[in-house]
Amino acid sequence: MTQTLPPPTSTSDSTPFEDPILLKQSPFFSRLLLWAMLAVTTFTIGWVFLAKIDQVVVAQGELEPQGTVEEVQAAANGTVAEVLVENGATVKRGEPLIVFDTESVAAELVALKRQYELLAQETAFYRAQLGQGSLSGVDLTAVDVPADVLFLVRDRSNLVGEIALLRSQLGGSTTGLSGTQRVRLRTAQASLGAQLQVDQLAVSQLQSQLAQTQAELANAQTDLALETDKLKRYEELEDAGAVAELSTIEQRQRTNAAETQVAVLTKEQQRLQEAIDQAQATVSTTVHGSQYEVQAQIAQAQQRIEEIDARLGKLIVDNERQLAQLKSEIEQTAALLVDHELVAPVAGVVFELDAYEGLVTNRSEVLLKVVPADALVAEVFIAADDIGYVAPKMDVDVRLEAFSSSDGAKIGGTILWIGDDAVEPDELNPYHRYPAKVKLMAQVVEVKGETKPLKPGMRVSASIKERKRPVIAVFADFITDRWDSLKKMR
Repeated sequence: MTQTLPPPTSTSDSTPFEDPILLKQSPFFSRLLLWAMLAVTTFTIGWVFLAKIDQVVVAQGELEPQGTVEEVQAAANGTVAEVLVENGATVKRGEPLIVFDTESVAAELVALKRQYELLAQETAFYRAQLGQGSLSGVDLTAVDVPADVLFLVRDRSNLVGEIALLRSQLGGSTTGLSGTQRVRLRTAQASLGAQLQVDQLAVSQLQSQLAQTQAELANAQTDLALETDKLKRYEELEDAGAVAELSTIEQRQRTNAAETQVAVLTKEQQRLQEAIDQAQATVSTTVHGSQYEVQAQIAQAQQRIEEIDARLGKLIVDNERQLAQLKSEIEQTAALLVDHELVAPVAGVVFELDAYEGLVTNRSEVLLKVVPADALVAEVFIAADDIGYVAPKMDVDVRLEAFSSSDGAKIGGTILWIGDDAVEPDELNPYHRYPAKVKLMAQVVEVKGETKPLKPGMRVSASIKERKRPVIAVFADFITDRWDSLKKMR
């Protein structure tokens, strides 16, 4: 028989389930969290010591053409019929760029040929003046010689005739002299002859006076001899007492008068001889002076002719250069008439396009420019503090500042060249910096799915991948710099 025991009774007033129950946490989650933290810490420490990151140097600059930018010029005066490209377009060598109206080109060709013909005739005219050719085949009515040059040509012709006239005055040939020149020659010869006659007449008159004076001097000398002899006799008689002293004195006076007359006539003879010599010198001066004056005039005329010839020679040289240029323009215009298109001289990118349909162009007018492919490089400046590890052939990421960072407008590149000398500081850049050039991997950039051509002058920011360094080294440098800063604090 089974006995049922009564349920235990509580000695207190507690209700069921009011006694505390102890819950024990499972160790699995704690261990999982611990291992996770340990793994992250281990990975982080390992990554810090083992992982390497690129250390970059940032340099600012802009895009510059490395080679020569090709200018596309109008080959002739004409009218643009069609423009086949736009700014920024990439073109191939020989690709058509601009189409011209053929009618205007044909008119330009006719005008160029006419200009060439007139300039050639003008040059032939100048050569004929210098004796380097003839005027046969030259239409003088069509030659438009400038007024000042025409004056020089006439002056030269007059000078040549003047020299011929002057040489004939010196005894040269009179062949080729004009009627006016012959009259001038006779007048000059008559004038010279008249002057010589006057001078020679003066000589003759002086010679006659000299002959008369010489005769009078001879008589005076004879009289002086007689009077002197008489005086000697009077003095002897006076000493003997045969004549009075007064008679001797009178004779002495007559003797002195005869001496004075001889002296006067002798002086007059000398004066007349000097006058004759001077008159004869005047005759010689008239002859030789006339010749010297004529020779001086010839030399002056020849010098002036040489100056005119030099001016004409320069005009011939200038005209020959213009003729060569016109010939080249005629050939270009004729070729343009056949193929009335301007084509790209090199493969590259079009920029500074100034042409439009209906534009009237002048010869050699620049219509657009083409930057050759691979011609643009990034010219940047590296701060002197960052130049230590930078070297050619380093990789560079070039970001175009014309686009936002979110557009991803970046181009790869490598350093081509680094300058040896630092650029001095200025107002915009108050620090020393070294110039460098970066070769670009492409001449276009992808921006939001669109291809944008690079253009000269675009601002760039170049990130030069200087070297790879462990992350721990970067932290160490950071801590070292801060520690050095703390040590410098006062």
